[in-house]
Amino acid sequence: MTLTEPFERVADISDQATRIELSHVENLLAQNKKAMDVIIPDNFDGCCTECGREIPKERLEAIRTTLCAPCKNAGEIRSRQYR
Repeated sequence: MTLTEPFERVADISDQATRIELSHVENLLAQNKKAMDVIIPDNFDGCCTECGREIPKERLEAIRTTLCAPCKNAGEIRSRQYR
């Protein structure tokens, strides 16, 4: 083993971690962009368009959505099953 090998390994591990982190950030940005594309109708009453339950105010303030969390999660699960 040369004197530089441990440093090269650290650099390789650091590069891998950076690539993983960048991939994660890119996924988050894509999700945020998709969320911003949601069009909220003018007559939206704050109830889920799938099940009719009232969407908590905190959720509506945090993200642009017309779906309650359970309906959103169910839709994501369905979409993963049919890929």
